[in-house]
Amino acid sequence: IGTFHSLGVQILKSEANLVGRTSPFTIFDEDDSLSLVKKILAGLNLSKDRFNPLAMMVQISRIKNGLSKEDSLPSGSHYEKIAFSVFKKYEEALQSSNAFDFDDLIEKVVRIFQNHPEILEKYQNRWQNILVDEFQDVNTGQYLLIKLLAQKHRSLFVIGDDAQSIYAFRGSDFRNFLNFEKDWLGAEIIKLEENYLYTQNIIRAASELIKNNKFQKPKDLWTKNSAGDLIQLFAFQNGEEEARGITEKISELLKNNEPIGEIAILYRTN
Repeated sequence: IGTFHSLGVQILKSEANLVGRTSPFTIFDEDDSLSLVKKILAGLNLSKDRFNPLAMMVQISRIKNGLSKEDSLPSGSHYEKIAFSVFKKYEEALQSSNAFDFDDLIEKVVRIFQNHPEILEKYQNRWQNILVDEFQDVNTGQYLLIKLLAQKHRSLFVIGDDAQSIYAFRGSDFRNFLNFEKDWLGAEIIKLEENYLYTQNIIRAASELIKNNKFQKPKDLWTKNSAGDLIQLFAFQNGEEEARGITEKISELLKNNEPIGEIAILYRTN
């Protein structure tokens, strides 16, 4: 049981020599990678204003997660050509440091499996039955890893919901989910349409909104739960107006003798 990346570490500990490393190796975190990118940009005499280091890291990550090759990348953009030059120097620096970055933990394993069939077969025989949770959030590299491992025994069980795909900014591609039956002919599809968590009003509102998606696996969600309160939607012009609206709502609840310990604010990012 583990994440994609912990699985990648496990495999690389045994196979790192096939991608020019030795074990034990170092795994760069985001700060390490950012420092390296800044050093490379400085070495190439590239302006940080025009070639933002964070944006360059995103480009490098996309190249790795998409398992791109130089001849398959768009060739028209000067920025993309520069990004690929930075990427190559970045890769050389990682190798000379006997290090991997986070994306390597998937990408390098896929490269090993593609280039060394005997290594792939070893792991195919080790893990003959594979279960993947949150399948709608896998990216191209992760899906290739699954596909390679499962193609021999074809015992693959995935769980997911295309309507809950929220990690496109991390490279996830819900089309892997939608195309599953094309890649795995004869797959049995089991729909879990009863919802145990939400009220009828929430389920109905979500379903009415999601049905407008052009690409999806249609479902008929339902629940035995009560109708519940109507959904309230508040729109604000800016952060200050939002903060004022929230405090006014809290004041209203307190005036109605709502215990302050029953009030919580949840948010995604600060």
